[in-house]
Amino acid sequence: MKPADLESKDWEQWAPYVDTVCIPVYQIRISDRKPDLREMKWMEQVSHRLEGELRGRLLLLPPIAYGSSNPKLLAPYLEGVAEELREARFHHLILLFPRHDRIMEDWNLKDSQGFTPMALEKEVDDLDKVVKTLVRQIVDLWDN
Repeated sequence: MKPADLESKDWEQWAPYVDTVCIPVYQIRISDRKPDLREMKWMEQVSHRLEGELRGRLLLLPPIAYGSSNPKLLAPYLEGVAEELREARFHHLILLFPRHDRIMEDWNLKDSQGFTPMALEKEVDDLDKVVKTLVRQIVDLWDN
């Protein structure tokens, strides 16, 4: 489920069942005024398909795109987002990365900060396979 698809009256119906928030996070690289948008487009495809597979329990929020891979700049923002979502009483907060990102490693993202980081499989271009793996990981998270 996506916020843009919901009306306030619809949310009241779905709210008791939606316990998981997913936020795609990716870097936009720009060199010589030419943005490389491949990562953004791939993450959009994956996250929208994932939302379709888990509709009714997962809320897909708009992505967080960043330019600098400096964790000192992004980490405070992500921590603020996590705090707001925890206060909204979602049980699972997932940050979806296109790969094992330097942000994930340098910031040492972990559940104690409120998020469960997930990265797409390396070198896998098969959308169905990537989404199937993520669905399995999220269902495992729900089961634990």
